[in-house]
Parts: sequence; structure tokens; C-alpha cells
Amino acid sequence: MTISRAEALRIARACLREDETRRGFGIRGVSSGDEAAGLMPYGLGVPLEKCWIAYVEEPILAVRSSSIILITKDSGRVVFSGSANVER
Repeated sequence: MTISRAEALRIARACLREDETRRGFGIRGVSSGDEAAGLMPYGLGVPLEKCWIAYVEEPILAVRSSSIILITKDSGRVVFSGSANVER
């Protein structure tokens, strides 16, 4: 089974609803790890080509690292949720 981009978006939104510190945040986009360009997370220990990357839209504008949620394409499991270690 392969998780679609739309399913990854649904999973990412559910992940945000479950996280009390990020309630009210949104998802500004979902990219495939192998098609993501520009702000690419590093040092996460996860093979990005096997994941969907959901970029979290935060209500406060500031220069800081992007917040992401990594969702495996094969199972839909959230394998990471937090800082992408890149500033935007």
C-alpha cells in the first residue's frame, strides 16, 4: 500500500490536532521527499525519499527553522514531527 499526498495531508493535520503545543497551526504544503527542493531538512536520520514532508504553517512570523512532519509513504506512520533544522 502506498499513502497518497492527500492521505499524508490528512495524517499531518491529525498530528497537529493531537499536539497541544501546535493546535491551530496548519499545513502549508506536502512534498515528496524525493521532489522537495529548497528548504530540505537534514540530520533527521530518516530516508526522505520514502517519506512525505508536510510543512507546518505557524501563526507567528519569525526567522527560525521550519517545522515539518515526516510521514512514511508505505504505512502512513509519522516518523518525525519537529524542527527541520533549516531556517526560513
